[in-house]
Amino acid sequence: MSVPPSRTPADPGLPRGVLLAALVGVALRLVFVLQLRDDPFFDEPVLDADLHLRWARAIVAGSPFVEGAYFKAPLYPWFLSLCLRLSDSLLLPRLIQAVLGGLGIVLVGRLGARLSGALAGTFAAWLAVFAWPLAAYDAELLIPALYVPLCLLALELLLRADDRGPRAALLAGAALGAAALARPNVLLFVPPAALWLAWGALGERRLRAGLALLAGTVLVLLPITLRNALTPGGSLVLVSSQAGLNLWIGNHPAADGTSAVAPGLRPDLDGMVEDAHRQAEAEAGRPLNAGEVSRHFTIKTLRSVSADPARALRLFLFKLRLLWSGSELPNTRPLAFFARRYAPVSAAFFLGFSPLAVLGAIGLLLTWRDRRGRLLAVWVGITALGIALFFVNDRFRTPIVPVLCALGGTPAAATFAVLRRSPALQAACGVRPVALLTAALWTVLLVVLGLGLPLSGLPGFLGDGRFAPSDAQGHWLLGRQAASQGDLRAAERELNLALAIHPRLWAAQRELGLLLVAQGRTAEAR
Repeated sequence: MSVPPSRTPADPGLPRGVLLAALVGVALRLVFVLQLRDDPFFDEPVLDADLHLRWARAIVAGSPFVEGAYFKAPLYPWFLSLCLRLSDSLLLPRLIQAVLGGLGIVLVGRLGARLSGALAGTFAAWLAVFAWPLAAYDAELLIPALYVPLCLLALELLLRADDRGPRAALLAGAALGAAALARPNVLLFVPPAALWLAWGALGERRLRAGLALLAGTVLVLLPITLRNALTPGGSLVLVSSQAGLNLWIGNHPAADGTSAVAPGLRPDLDGMVEDAHRQAEAEAGRPLNAGEVSRHFTIKTLRSVSADPARALRLFLFKLRLLWSGSELPNTRPLAFFARRYAPVSAAFFLGFSPLAVLGAIGLLLTWRDRRGRLLAVWVGITALGIALFFVNDRFRTPIVPVLCALGGTPAAATFAVLRRSPALQAACGVRPVALLTAALWTVLLVVLGLGLPLSGLPGFLGDGRFAPSDAQGHWLLGRQAASQGDLRAAERELNLALAIHPRLWAAQRELGLLLVAQGRTAEAR
């Protein structure tokens, strides 16, 4: 039931259904952002979002924030600083990100259309409209809001380069380089992408196209690499120096595959970086720069893995399993909990990771004979590998989602092709009614999948206290927020709700105990 190659032109244009999907997607995201203004963390972000905001404000103020080489990739704080120059409100960047989400929907539709024609592209775009992981991060001050559209742009340019040659490949490489300035993991995809172009159908231009892709990536990265090397206290770091530490966090002997913590390191970002630097210097017995700290933790991880390869393999396979689970794996805060509580329109984003993974897998099987489909499969595989090497959470796996949507458009196109060949339907109606019937059938199936398919929940042994359900985390965060604002009654209520859901959530136990002590209720606190 594969889609005939003749229906997948090199440049399918922009189907009208894709444009409509993008407009609806932007409208829903704008309403979502506006409703989220009641979220207490909207103007007081935490963890990574707080770091991005402080970094951006330092840029606007002209004050130093980063000494030496970058620890984190700088593109998103740069973007946020541009928004803050226009307005101090944290609403503006989210509104811009909603529009970027619409651009992402267009690019998903283009990818789907390149694979299997206009109907597949339209269906893929509507999948992206209702995909919860994409909408959720379009409303957060986090990297995926910028990283995902850049990755989609790079993939679109790559497919264009397969027909047009080195110039388009240079642009694709530049887009991959820009994405690497947001999250360097994407660089794992550059070598296979260059090989894919070099083995393409461009005749004598194949090798030049592959080299042009590499050149485009290097041209974008080179200024940052030079800046990291030449700045006072700097070191030779390609984009950022956090890779080694993240490798250790995800693979140390006590790692569980989800937690962004390691022995001897404070859980907050600033404290973690300071502790990691101090720990590395103590173990090395000499002062270290940022690049040397990263290499220290990389070597430390490799030694730990080689000391117990069986444990390391089990952890890696577990992380791969976790990556494809249907459950929310929050790294900063449980976004679904806050969306349900403050943004009723979030119910429109009913497609979670599981149904999209199912549709993407079917689409992959149907397009495997097409080299363009195989490129998207490589993207999914390399991205998954880049996550499982470190640790797994929803935020990291977001770049997989739009490609699953693009692949997921093909089953609808294949269904249309089968129905259209039915003699009974040919006699009863024309092409447009068959297309409407296909859309209706798949809409019903999507609703069933989206509302009823948790492909696989969290593995049972994560219920041992290492991972709290997202609602418990949400109530704990609200309780902590209320306590910091002096609303002790609300804080106690939220913390008790957290412990009712997950009695072993130690952070909520500690917070509630301190709260009761502050009120003189020492017996209850004990």
